[in-house]
Amino acid sequence: MEWFNLPLAVLALLLLLLLILRLRRRQSLQHRAYLRRDRLLSNDERNFLAALEQAVGERHRVLCKVRMAAVTELAERLDHRQWQHAFAAIRDRHFDFLVCDGESLEPVCAVELAVRGRRDPLLDRVCGQAQLPLLCFISQGHYVAAEIGLQFDSLFAADESIPQLGFEALAASDDATQTGLLGPARPAEPNCPECGAPMALRKTVGDFQVEQGFWLCGLPECRKRVPFEPEA
Repeated sequence: MEWFNLPLAVLALLLLLLLILRLRRRQSLQHRAYLRRDRLLSNDERNFLAALEQAVGERHRVLCKVRMAAVTELAERLDHRQWQHAFAAIRDRHFDFLVCDGESLEPVCAVELAVRGRRDPLLDRVCGQAQLPLLCFISQGHYVAAEIGLQFDSLFAADESIPQLGFEALAASDDATQTGLLGPARPAEPNCPECGAPMALRKTVGDFQVEQGFWLCGLPECRKRVPFEPEA
């Protein structure tokens, strides 16, 4: 009988060890601070990426969720306080997509996929100052590579260093030239003339008209006001 009970004892011991290992693994997962995401991109972002990659072709590469701080650098003329505020504005921000040269990986243009048709003024300011072209498309679930390529060609029509993708045939179509594209955000947020920190648009007390508002510095120690002058 002893030799018959030996396999049962070994099996029971193995089951006990397996149970202990599973409990330890569960406890380890509960104490972990970082977990891997199941997906890097949403379904809508994946659909747009597929159309964008098809549009720009093999001459360009498309990178996803690239940190602004990895693409831009701060000017040397900034003092310590200006540098801190300028870096804080982009520290946790990223470009949805970045189109780069296929060989050198030099950034060619940034691409934003705007949810609910809202364009971020910070992107316009950062890209404008860094001289990085920016394309912004409305998130809509379905995208046509030819339409994206047309907007890309239109953006670089005057730049001979950027080869055209060959979508000129769509230029005659009004629908093709407007589908999914957002114009520049208005108004764009300026930097404070005193400290260089980003400014926010505020409305005068008792008046809800944007035209009679003012720009207010976001730095508590500064709080400089600049009159808001709407474009004609």
